[in-house]
Amino acid sequence: RNAFGVSAAIGLTLYFAVPLAPPRFFPDLCFVDTMALFAEAYYQAQEVGLFVNPYAAMPSLHFGWAVLIAIGLWLGRPVGQTRWGLLGPVVGFFASLIVIGQFFAIVLTGNHWILDAVAGALVAGAGLDPLPAQRGLRVGARTPK
Repeated sequence: RNAFGVSAAIGLTLYFAVPLAPPRFFPDLCFVDTMALFAEAYYQAQEVGLFVNPYAAMPSLHFGWAVLIAIGLWLGRPVGQTRWGLLGPVVGFFASLIVIGQFFAIVLTGNHWILDAVAGALVAGAGLDPLPAQRGLRVGARTPK
C-alpha cells in the first residue's frame, strides 16, 4: 500500500514538472494512436479533459504498479509443502505474466516508450520497504510474540 502511494506521489510530481509525450504522438516514426483508431469514447474527450494529461508518459505507473502487484503475489504465494500442491509455482507464473503482459500492452499500443516502463519500475520500487527483506522475513509473515 505504501509503495503505491509513494510511487503515485513521485509520478504525479514528475508528470507536472517534466511532461513527456508518449510514442503515439509521433506518427512520423510509425507509431499509431490505437485509442484514437479503435475506441469510441476517445480519452481526450471534453468530459474527461480536466483529468487527462496526454504528456504523462514518464514514468509508466501502469507498468510500475503491475510490478508491485506481481511482487505482492510472489511474496504472498504458498511455499513449501502445502495441501494445494503446485499453487505456489502457478501464482509465481501468473505474477510474471502480469508484468510481461503489461509491458507489451503499454509499448505496443504506443502509450509508453520502453524507458518509461523502466522508470515506472524504479519509481514503484522507491516505495518498497527494504527492511523485511534485510531481516530475512517474508512480507506478511507473522513474527513470534
